[in-house]
Amino acid sequence: MRTPARPPEVWEGARPRELFAPEQAAHFEAMYRRCLQEGKTLRYEERLEIPNVGCRQFQTTLTPIDGEAGRIELIVGVAVDVTERNRLLRAAEEQWQLAEQRARTIEVLLESAGEGIFAVDPQENVVLWNPAAERILGYTAEEMRGRCAYEVLHARYPDGTVMPREACLIHQSVHERRSFPPGEDYFLHRDGHAVPIRLTVSPLPDGGAVVIFTDITTLKQMEAELRRQAGTDSLTGLANRRAFFTAGERLLAERDPAWPIAVLMFDLDHFKQVNDRYGHAAGDQVLRSVAAILSETLREQDLAGRLGGEEFAVVLPHTTVAGARQLAERLRQSAAERVRIPGSGGETVTISVGVAAVAPGETTLDPALSRADAALYAAKEGGRNRVVVAPEARRE
Repeated sequence: MRTPARPPEVWEGARPRELFAPEQAAHFEAMYRRCLQEGKTLRYEERLEIPNVGCRQFQTTLTPIDGEAGRIELIVGVAVDVTERNRLLRAAEEQWQLAEQRARTIEVLLESAGEGIFAVDPQENVVLWNPAAERILGYTAEEMRGRCAYEVLHARYPDGTVMPREACLIHQSVHERRSFPPGEDYFLHRDGHAVPIRLTVSPLPDGGAVVIFTDITTLKQMEAELRRQAGTDSLTGLANRRAFFTAGERLLAERDPAWPIAVLMFDLDHFKQVNDRYGHAAGDQVLRSVAAILSETLREQDLAGRLGGEEFAVVLPHTTVAGARQLAERLRQSAAERVRIPGSGGETVTISVGVAAVAPGETTLDPALSRADAALYAAKEGGRNRVVVAPEARRE
């Protein structure tokens, strides 16, 4: 219930009960009496119902004034409307509490996130670095804060060559205000090795950028292992037919025309009889033994593959036909001495080998391997357990 509006002159000389509702008038009179009794200034806030205005908040000061006889003759009251001020203070406090709550939420998210997260300012210096980033890259937040992300994490490629600053996605995001969707990249670990990552980079509204990344080392290792398995003969560990020809063609494409290259084709003599008499498990062991001799005998740059069954092929870069023949003889002799058939009481297996040179201008292995295969057939026809060199390719 609001008190009816009164002109200003009505207030002068009036008692509170003549101006305000009974409850408010009683409150005013109680405060006046307290001021008289205590003889000191009182300060307090109160809510008042103002005619034709509504409920307002006031900060009130009551000050007793002594007369000549030392007795309080007057109380001076000052009431300041603080309704709007209090509203703004409450709003500011609510915003502050909300900001604190959001900050705590963000802090918890950063602390618990499995992804590495860091942020840089407009100068590309790190201003935020979460625990996952420390775990993945080895740098603590204290070590990274204030340091240039490009210079620490991206200044060189994994092979050691310098990466131009303009090629760094963080630099591009900061200065071009661009976002980069998830993609593969790398960061340099504290110990210097490159860590393959999947990352997103986004510019921040006030400048700088935020980077979210995950370590994909395990994924890359799995991919490499799957590629290796896809190109590897599961029984012998050598290149399978497809991988052998792919690698061989690449070797021919990259070679200097002056390089001599030779190829070998060989298979195991009477291998079908080994399987028939002693079983396929014994035959498999014989194939593994031959592959082991190959691995021990060949150089790192040589390429060996199992083309199928008991048939093997070898590419020998920087090797003349004479050198290839010497190698083939070592392989033949090692097989005859070392490849024993399980369960046979010491019986060994021999191999027959065909040797051929890759002619100048040949861009695939097929012609040379065909000549080596013909030489292999000749070795079989000649009694097996021998090496035969194919004639040079006829020049057109």
